[in-house]
Amino acid sequence: MFYKQMKNDLLKRKNSKLVAILDAVWSRQAMNRRDICSFLNLSKGTITKRVNYLLEKGYIVESGSHANTGMGRNPEKLKLDSNLFYSIGLNLSADETNIIILNANNEPVKEIVTNIPESTDYNVILEKILTMIKQSLSDLSIPKEKLLGIGIALPGIVDWGKGIVYNSASLPGAENLQLKKFFTEALNCECEMLNICHLTAINEKNWGKAKNVSDFFCVEDGLGLGIFINNQLCRGWQGYAGEFGYMQIKETGDITSDGRKGTIWPNAAAYRINHALRKMRENGGASQIEKYLSPENPDINFDMVIRAASDGDKLCSAMIAENYDWIAKGILNVAYLLNPEVIYLPAWTAKCPECTINIVKQCLTHYGAANWHLATSVESAKCDKNYFSNGIALYLTQCVFDKIKAL
Repeated sequence: MFYKQMKNDLLKRKNSKLVAILDAVWSRQAMNRRDICSFLNLSKGTITKRVNYLLEKGYIVESGSHANTGMGRNPEKLKLDSNLFYSIGLNLSADETNIIILNANNEPVKEIVTNIPESTDYNVILEKILTMIKQSLSDLSIPKEKLLGIGIALPGIVDWGKGIVYNSASLPGAENLQLKKFFTEALNCECEMLNICHLTAINEKNWGKAKNVSDFFCVEDGLGLGIFINNQLCRGWQGYAGEFGYMQIKETGDITSDGRKGTIWPNAAAYRINHALRKMRENGGASQIEKYLSPENPDINFDMVIRAASDGDKLCSAMIAENYDWIAKGILNVAYLLNPEVIYLPAWTAKCPECTINIVKQCLTHYGAANWHLATSVESAKCDKNYFSNGIALYLTQCVFDKIKAL
C-alpha cells in the first residue's frame, strides 16, 4: 500500500516539513523553491535540504525553468513524479456510475462511465465496479503498491467515518453494508467516502463560481445541500448536515420516509416528473420529449426533461416550475437561518432559468428582501455531475496528506 510506504519513509526522519512540501507541490501542481519558501514560511536552506531529499527519493521532479531573472539560478518548477502514485474516484449516483483514475499530478489516465439499470442488486453493482477497476489497473500496468486509495461519492444514510451504508438509492437493497471495508480489502488501499451534496460544494469552491465566496450553499439534484461557512465545509457532527429535502414546508403532501407530510423531497424530486411523463405517454399523451427518445435511449430521463424545457416545451417547464416552487420555499428558510452570500442551484438550471432560478429569486425578493433586506443571490452552479469522480479522487488524496501531516 503506497500510503504506508510514503508515511513510513517521510515520518522516519521525524520531519513534518517534508510532508508539507510534498502536499504544497501536489495541491498547486507546480512550484519553484522560492514559491515554497514563501508559501510555507521556511528558509531557503531548509527548503533546499528537503527538496534535494525529495528529488533524490523520486517523489518530485524538476519540470523546466523560467527565463533568467537576474537573481542567480533559474527557478526550476517542481512537481510530483506522475507515476509516484495513483488515486481512484468513484461517483455512485443513483442513475450513473463514473470512475476516474488520476496520476500523482491529478491528470486522468482512465475514465469510465457506465449506466446501471434501476433496482439492480447492490452486490451486482459492486462486483461490476470492482471488476472494471481491476481491469483498468491491469490495462494501465499500475502495480498495487502504487495505488494510493479510492474516494467514493454517494447519497444516502451513511456512517461516513466507518463507511457503513444504511440506505442509499445508489445501492438498492443495501443495509449495514461495510462499503469502506469492501474496497479497502479488495484493493488494499485507503478509502474515503463523502456525501455527493458535500462534494458538490467542494467542487464549486475548487473549480466553479465560489472560489472567492466564503459563505455559500449548493443545492444538488438529490436535494441535498452542500454548505460552506467561513470558507469551511460544514458536514455536521455525523456528516449528515445538508438534508435539505427533509425540510417540512406544508402540512399536506406526499409522506417522506420519516413519516411526515409536506417535506420537500417527495414533492420536488426529479423522478416524479419522469414518472408522470411516462404515465402520460402510456395514456397516449405527448410532449416535445418524444423527439429525444431513440432505440438507444427508449426511456424518459430527467436530462430529456431539461432539454425539452429549454426548447420551449410548456408542459416540462410547468413540471419543473412546480418542483422549484417547493425548493424556493426551502431556500428562503435556509437564507433566513444562515444568511449565505450565494445559493447555487444545479448547473443545468442555466438552461431554463424561467422555471428554476427566477422562481427562487422571486420568492427571496417577495419575502426575504422585502422584510429582512436579505441580499443572498441565486445563481446556477458551474460544476455539474461530470466533476464528481475527479473531485472525490482529489478529496481522497488530500485526506491522505492530511492524515500523514497529523501524525
